[in-house]
Parts: sequence; C-alpha cells; structure tokens
Amino acid sequence: MKNNNILFIVFALIMSQIIAQTKINEHTFTVNELTSEKLQSFIKEKIKPSQFIMLGEQHGIKEVGEITNTLYNLSRPFGYNTLCIETSPFAANILDLQFTGSKNPEVGLQKLYAAYPYAIPFYNNKNDIDLFKNVVNNKGNIWGIDQTFMIEFRLVFHYILNNSSNQKLKKAVKPLLEEAIKGFDIATEEKNFMAPFIFKYSDELHQSLLNLTSTEEEINVLEDLKKTKEIYLHYFQKRHYLNNNVRAKLMKTNFLNYYKEASKDGKLPKVVFKLGANHVGKGLNTTNVYDISNMISELAIINNKTSVHIYASGVNGMQNIGNPFSSVSVVPFDYTNKLPEEVAEAVKIQEEKYLIIDAEALRIKANSLSDKLKKLVLKYDVLIYIKDCKALEDFD
Repeated sequence: MKNNNILFIVFALIMSQIIAQTKINEHTFTVNELTSEKLQSFIKEKIKPSQFIMLGEQHGIKEVGEITNTLYNLSRPFGYNTLCIETSPFAANILDLQFTGSKNPEVGLQKLYAAYPYAIPFYNNKNDIDLFKNVVNNKGNIWGIDQTFMIEFRLVFHYILNNSSNQKLKKAVKPLLEEAIKGFDIATEEKNFMAPFIFKYSDELHQSLLNLTSTEEEINVLEDLKKTKEIYLHYFQKRHYLNNNVRAKLMKTNFLNYYKEASKDGKLPKVVFKLGANHVGKGLNTTNVYDISNMISELAIINNKTSVHIYASGVNGMQNIGNPFSSVSVVPFDYTNKLPEEVAEAVKIQEEKYLIIDAEALRIKANSLSDKLKKLVLKYDVLIYIKDCKALEDFD
C-alpha cells in the first residue's frame, strides 16, 4: 500500500510537470543566437503594427543590451529611430554628445566615468557602447526620461562649469562641485548613504542658484535636481508609494516633452525603450503605480497603433549590481526556484540560451496558468528568459 502511495505521488508530480509544460509549449521556442531567423521573424510580426517597443530588463546583465540593439535594428525598417533609456534627460544628452561626431566615444566615456564614476546609472559599463554607437550612427535620438541619479550632481555641476558662459552661476557652482566630489568619496569609502551632496541641496540653495540662471537649459537642470531630491526623500523616509508615484509622473512628463517636440513635423515618433522591467508592464506595477508603460500603451491605441511590451530576465548567471556603496560589483544569481512553474519546467529541458514565450498568445488561456505566469502574461506581450547570463563589464 505504501509503495502504491509513493508511485501515485511520483506519477502525480510527473503529470503536473507535463501539464505545466504543455500549457505553454505551443507558444514557446528557444534560440541560441539573437540572429536566429525564427526569433527575428517573430519579433518583426510584433513590430509591424506598433509605435512603441518597450524592453523591460533585469539590470546589470550584458544580454539585455544586445537584445535592445537587436530590437533597434529590426525596428528601423518600420520607421523607428529613437532609443529611450532610464536616465535623466541631462544624462541622456551627455551620452548623445559623447557619441555624436566622435571617432572614439568609448575613450571619452571612459574618461568621464574615471572622473565621475557611477554618475550615469546603468551605463557605467563597456558593453552598451555598441548600442549607443548604433543609434547615433543611424542618426537616431537618445531620450532620457528618469530622475537625476542621487550621485549625478557632480556631473551636472561639472557640465555647468565647463559649458556655461554664465560667470555668476559658474562661480556659485564651483565650490558645490568640490563638495559633491568630497561627499561621493566619503559615501563610497565609508558606505554612508547619507554622505552624497543631494542631502545638502536645500530649497534655499536651489533658489539662490535659480536666481543666477540665464538660459532655459540652466533652469531645467537645476529644477531636475530639486525634483530628484523630493523623490529620494520619499524613499529614505519610507514613503514608498509617493516615491514611485512621483517618479512615474516625472517619467511621463519627460517623455511627453520629447514626444511633443518630435511630433512637430506631423509624423508619429516611434520609440524603443530600455527600462527596468517594473516600468514596462501594463496596468498596475508591483509598487501599485500606473507607470510610464501604461501611458505608452494607451497612447499607441489613441494613434491606432500597438505597443510591444517585452520582459527580459536572466535565469541564472552573473550580474553587475552597479552599486557604488557595495564592496563588490559583480555577484552570481540563480532565479530558477522563483520562476513560474510552467517556465521552470521549460527551463529544465532548455538547451539553448534564450527561451521565448509569446505571452500575448497565451492571454486567452490566462486563467489556466499559474498565478505567477498569469500576471506576467497580462502585463507583457513577450517573455524572454536568458540562461548563463554575463555581467556588464565595468570600465577599467
């Protein structure tokens, strides 16, 4: 009797695995290379009716930059030319300037990061250079829609000192740059989150600098500093909903500023996004905020187009955490036990690097899926799971 029970349990487990697998098999395939004809044909069909492609990434892995580059190349014949990233408008402009007209942008970028390490979040690495080169070489645009990074103040002050003709503002900013550099050094050496200059940027200081401005650009970069302090203070004071909601509103405002300007020629701007995965899902995200992605999906509908929302996550491998306050920059990860059960079963037999799931096609049977997969299927159109990920490489 005991043996029969064991056999029944084993049989039940096998059957549950088979059922989990077969639920998604029809809409799943694997590839080893992003150049695969099967993958590229699949993506092109998704892109055809679209105005926006949103890649939701796991930060810190090399493969998502390569996927973005592939998406950008595949989308260009359909009228796409803009890349929108998770940096401030100021940082995106710095990157654009670095790559436009430069024969060796990587040298300039390396010098920039040597002087101001970690100043631009998510792009303190060698690997995304190919992506930016590709965009700029094809006369594309780089848009940044996020807040100013908390240790980006150094770069802002440096830019004003080296690019403004406003002597009064430059004189006021010079000692602030020195303070910001000192604060960063203390923060990284002592692992002190409260040492960066952002916490010294008071309303009084902001207004005094604003009174010295003479151009719209100067006003904009200073207003961004004030806004980012508000967002970070919500976080550090544990007002997490406000932190995420104010940030989401800022992303929408920054995007619409670009979008309105780009629409002046009467053509619909087509944009490839590369953002953290939580910013790319439709509907409420995990922080209970209607993020930039929700507005993008509705905007596409208004324009009688579609938006393609892609979730790209590693299964296992190495990840660059990009944290200047950490003693290590690269760490191993393994999410195998956190995957939806259907995906976990597919991964077990996955021999190639990329597992591709047509989430949009699975939506019709969403109620028969596990809760984890159901949530993903309703938020994203394509799911990409990556095995044996490589960490982004820091500049030497």
